[in-house]
Amino acid sequence: MSAPIPAWPGELISLGDLEVFTRTAPARGADLESAIFVHGLAGSSVNWTDVMGLLSDRFSCAALDLPGFGYSPPPPSRDYSIDAHTHAVVRLIEKRGNGPVHLFGNSLGGAIATRLAGTRPDLVRSLTLISPALPDLRPRYGPARILAATMPGFGPWAVRRFTLLSPEQRVQGTLDMCFADPACVHPDRLMEYVEDVRRRDGLCTTPKR
Repeated sequence: MSAPIPAWPGELISLGDLEVFTRTAPARGADLESAIFVHGLAGSSVNWTDVMGLLSDRFSCAALDLPGFGYSPPPPSRDYSIDAHTHAVVRLIEKRGNGPVHLFGNSLGGAIATRLAGTRPDLVRSLTLISPALPDLRPRYGPARILAATMPGFGPWAVRRFTLLSPEQRVQGTLDMCFADPACVHPDRLMEYVEDVRRRDGLCTTPKR
């Protein structure tokens, strides 16, 4: 198993009262159409590293950390709704000035991408959804777990129990839920995800100055 490609470089982009960290993959061609990648809940732009590498000969690829995720600061409004995240992605597309774009979304990012395509179709050239968080009446463990976390009293207890798990256990649990064969994930990529969780945990426990 060859070593995976490193995460693409990124920078904080100012969107007025918001800043979003955005990673870009060098396009392997001239005049390529733009693609924007939106990650899922508890994810970040690094989740798209390999996909962006595979598609960089077809698109000019960029993946953002949604406000409050990855390296993006929390939104001043503390609004983490789908509408608020959708507005952030809209502002990024308009800031970059290269729309309409090919929009990719996973899980929560899929719900955001769908909302954006429905409300601002002028900014979307195509829509690709990967396990989008959309209404689904089939009984499945993942949606049931998220629904239970919204119950008064149970949600905070579940979060406390969850944070007692090590970063390795949390990452492995996510991979077990998402991959038919989690062993396919390269160990280097696995450690990259673990270090990302550790960094976020540190942000939560660091006192404000």
